Amino acid sequence: MLSMGWVAAAAVREPVRLADSWPSYGSSWGSTGGAAYLFDMSADRPRLWTAQKLADYTGIPIRTLADWRTERARSRGLGLPFVALSAHNVRYRDEDIEAFIAGRIVAPMDRAAD
Repeated sequence: MLSMGWVAAAAVREPVRLADSWPSYGSSWGSTGGAAYLFDMSADRPRLWTAQKLADYTGIPIRTLADWRTERARSRGLGLPFVALSAHNVRYRDEDIEAFIAGRIVAPMDRAAD
């Protein structure tokens, strides 16, 4: 039997989902004893980056990221899309970061025309 302390400690280390296996009345699937199982959720959810982690990864200063979040910069098409979890809790989605970087690839110019 799992103690609640162990489940709480596991949730702190890695996000988890508790899947209840209790039988549904009138259902055809069987019970495994009513135990709860821990499943890894890291593959199911998008990765959210903090401004600090994104700045460390890309080299873009945190102040620049903050400037890009202003309404004026967004209206000019600058910056990255972001997720505002609250007024002071901002995150960046993994796929938006990848698209931002892919959109700024500069290919070498063809020197044959010289």
